[in-house]
Amino acid sequence: MSLEVSKLRDDKNYYGEYGSQWLSNSDIKILLEDPSQFKKKRKAESNNLIFGSYFHALINEPDKIKDFVVSPTSRRTGAFKELMSETGLEAYDIITKDEVQEATELADLMNSNLDFSEIIYSPDAKYEEPYIGEIDGLPSKCKVDVDTDKFIYDLKSTSDIKKFRTSAFIYGYDSQAYIYEKLTGKRLEFLVACKKSKLLGRFDCSDDFILSGQRKVERAIAVWRDFFSEDKTKDIDNFYINLTL
Repeated sequence: MSLEVSKLRDDKNYYGEYGSQWLSNSDIKILLEDPSQFKKKRKAESNNLIFGSYFHALINEPDKIKDFVVSPTSRRTGAFKELMSETGLEAYDIITKDEVQEATELADLMNSNLDFSEIIYSPDAKYEEPYIGEIDGLPSKCKVDVDTDKFIYDLKSTSDIKKFRTSAFIYGYDSQAYIYEKLTGKRLEFLVACKKSKLLGRFDCSDDFILSGQRKVERAIAVWRDFFSEDKTKDIDNFYINLTL
């Protein structure tokens, strides 16, 4: 493994300034939805990110659990605001006790399933494995939750597993799948746990799903070339949404 990739094992490098030299799936979403926010630090707008991070850590990196700041109360209380003041953290950088309990239940559910545990804890499995490469000439990156010799797996939690096939397109999991498969050369599957029903789901990616992701990535890169490349032809300050109703 090269020094570049090795440094990306550290989340501070992967998500920080060092990792910003590579394009990621989160960049793809921003370029498609609001390129004016490209490479800008944004506040989390819901608890989904911290919940997902905690859920992943429980399964892949339990040694990181101690690094999370946990509030015994909900975000609406005075005690929570005091904790924000004490730590200097934003509301959605702190996980609540109730969210910890829910994430733990989902992790236990996934770990107790024979098929899922055999995948996640197979002898050849590696966790949070970074990859870099080029996509359409641009340096790109990904970090794989569970990386095995033949397949890669991404862990997801969802509020409604019956709608996961639809929400996968909305949340850009198709472009994620395209990037991951392009950089790793392996097929991707999503391992999903549902908050509401406590059901598990295993979703492989069809060729049409990957093609949808490829088209999104190509559109996003076209936006990047227009607004951010050395040969840019447009000013990002003049960006506006132009759609047909």
